[in-house]
Amino acid sequence: MRPLVSLLLLGLFAAGCASTGAMGDAADRVVGPTWQLTSVGTVSAAGPEATITFEPDGRVFGTTGCNRFFGTYDLGSNGALTLSQVGSTRMACPPIDMTQEAGFLDALDRAERVLVEGDQLSLVADDERLLRFRSTAGSTANATLSGTVTYLPRIALPPDAVVAVRLIDVNRGDAQAQAVAENRVETDGGQVPIPFSLRYDASQIQPANRYVVRAEIYDADGTALWTTDTSYPVLTNGAPSDDIEIRVAQVTETGVNSALIGPSWRLLEIQKPGGVALSYEGTAPFTISFGTDGRYSGQADCNRYGGTFEVDPDGALRLSQGLSTLAACPEPSVSGDFFEVLNNVGRYDVGGGRLTLRGVDGGSLVFQ
Repeated sequence: MRPLVSLLLLGLFAAGCASTGAMGDAADRVVGPTWQLTSVGTVSAAGPEATITFEPDGRVFGTTGCNRFFGTYDLGSNGALTLSQVGSTRMACPPIDMTQEAGFLDALDRAERVLVEGDQLSLVADDERLLRFRSTAGSTANATLSGTVTYLPRIALPPDAVVAVRLIDVNRGDAQAQAVAENRVETDGGQVPIPFSLRYDASQIQPANRYVVRAEIYDADGTALWTTDTSYPVLTNGAPSDDIEIRVAQVTETGVNSALIGPSWRLLEIQKPGGVALSYEGTAPFTISFGTDGRYSGQADCNRYGGTFEVDPDGALRLSQGLSTLAACPEPSVSGDFFEVLNNVGRYDVGGGRLTLRGVDGGSLVFQ
């Protein structure tokens, strides 16, 4: 199986050195809260998504604002810091996020100690503040989501499997969804259902927004084994915050939800970015199918089309604009409306016999 998400070993073996300031017991102040990135060196953070969390069991994890990272740490009472066995997912992101990520990971590699000043945390080397964070802890900051991650087939997980659970703000549409919080659960040989507890900063939650949780299960090499194929609403609009059961679907060699592969999907509805919906009753001459070889193909009115596709375990989908025949189809034809959405697809959802391809600009295609 070709891993869509691979580990990037960073070789972080920074030697701890003595703090130049009074730290007290560093662990009491650093461990536990989620720290939100405010700057990389002298450059302000590109957004609120980059974080770091030091767990009491010696694990460290977070996000660079683009990819997720994880590893282990040793923290001395004087603030001396050693990071090791650090890895990261490897997904492409917008250039501004990739630039921040490069600086973030380089700073992690160089960090020698931590310095806490009020609600500010700095990772330091040679008295240079490499990364600055602020604590998200507060009167409402440590709210918790809880539940289980499970699946129905009787397939055993490998003993080193890892479960990743994320709280996502989808108010701006799934294609632009942003992670509010995340947690990784080492299964240590355990099997589903796997319980999870996800801490988040309640001050970031907007009552009018929509939030969902998603989950993936990886092996030790970072290969996605199982992933959510639907969204689970939480927190707002009457959605729950505990006893949440997240069901995941098995991932194929291409990284795609197995329910997506094989069948030919027939168009039911085109939702244009402007909000206009064109509906059909299973008779539209528009289809699409996805193969195990990473290629897609289909019919668009009187023409055939196809190309290649890539997916991420969280449901992101990228379609190449492949070849298409150029026959002149009888009018009226909605081929232009169909390809306007298809060429801008950013995510997919599959379940209940239906496939929805969601455009980055708000349009969607619904198939059966």
